[in-house]
Amino acid sequence: MNRIAVYLIALFVLPVVIQAQTIEEVVPEDAGILKDLIGSSQNATFNLAPGVYDMTEQLRFNANTNLVFEGSGSGLGPDATVLDFMTFSNDASGDGRALSVRGGVVFRNLTIMNVIDRATDLRTGDISSPSNQQVTFENVWFINCSTALKSTGGRTVGSAEAPMLIKNCVFALTADYPFVSFNDAVDVRDTTYITLDHCDFFRHPNLVQFQIDDPVAAPNIGPQVTITNSIFLATDGVENNDLDITAGNLTIQNSVLWDLGSNGELQIAEGGAVTIEASVNADPLYVDATLDTLAADLDFNLLPGSPASGLGTDALNAGSIALEPVAVKDWQLN
Repeated sequence: MNRIAVYLIALFVLPVVIQAQTIEEVVPEDAGILKDLIGSSQNATFNLAPGVYDMTEQLRFNANTNLVFEGSGSGLGPDATVLDFMTFSNDASGDGRALSVRGGVVFRNLTIMNVIDRATDLRTGDISSPSNQQVTFENVWFINCSTALKSTGGRTVGSAEAPMLIKNCVFALTADYPFVSFNDAVDVRDTTYITLDHCDFFRHPNLVQFQIDDPVAAPNIGPQVTITNSIFLATDGVENNDLDITAGNLTIQNSVLWDLGSNGELQIAEGGAVTIEASVNADPLYVDATLDTLAADLDFNLLPGSPASGLGTDALNAGSIALEPVAVKDWQLN
C-alpha cells in the first residue's frame, strides 16, 4: 500500500486556509489491514484497486472523519472492486455486520457481497442529536447480503437537512446465495432520512421495511424515505410483504414495481404511509434476473419494450445502470 499526501488549497481574501487530504492507495493484499487504516484515518480517500478483497474483519467508519471509500467499479469481474465477506461471515461469532457506519463517509464504485447478517449497520447520530454529516452510497452493489442497509433502533440515520443519499445501487439475492436465512434489502427504523435514486431491488423477502423500535424516544415519527427512478422486482408472491411499511412515510416516484411470484403486484403492509407516483406495475424485463439466476449471470440491462425505458424523472431509464457515468465492470452489460 502506498500513501500519497495531496494538499488542497482553498483561497479566500483573508486568510489563506490549507487543508490536507490524504490518499490511500489500496490493493487486495491489504484487506487484512483495512480495519486499522480506516480506524486511524481522518480526511482521507481510500482508492481500492480492482480485485477481490477477502475480508476477515468488520470495517468501522467513525463519525466526523471525512472519509471516501472508492473502488474501481461495481460488478463481479476482474476489473471491479469486490469486498467479499464470506470468510468474515463464517467466523463472525454472532456479529456478522460487515460495515459499521457512524457518519461523514462516501462509499463509491464497489461491490459488497456474501454477508451473513447486515452489510451496513447505520448509526449516524443519537436520536436527540442527529448528525449533519451526510452518508453517501454511489454505485455500490450489495450482492447476497442477508440485509444490505439496516439502522438500529433509537438512533438517527441522516437528518431532514442532510438525508443519506443512495444512488445507482443494487440490492440483490441470487440462486447461489450461500446462507440459510435472508432478510430485507433496506431495513430502517426510528428517525431515518434517506433519498434513493436509480436503484434496483431484487429478490429480498422484504424489499423495504420500516419500523419504530424505540417509541419513547422523541421525535420518533418513523423513517422518512423517498425512492425515485428505481426498479422493485420481488419473487416470492404473497409469502412476505415486499414493502413492509409499519411506520413513517415512503414515497416512490417514477419507478417500476413487480412480483414474479404473484399476480404481479407487490405486497404492501401499511402501518405508515406509502405514496406511489408516476410509477408502473409491470415486469421490468431485465435481460437476466430470475429465481434461477446466479450472481455471475445477473444482467440488469433492459430488454426492448421494458416499461422502465425513459421512465425516470430525468427521462433516463429507471434502474441502477441507466444513469451515466456509472462504472460497472464486467457485469453482463451490452
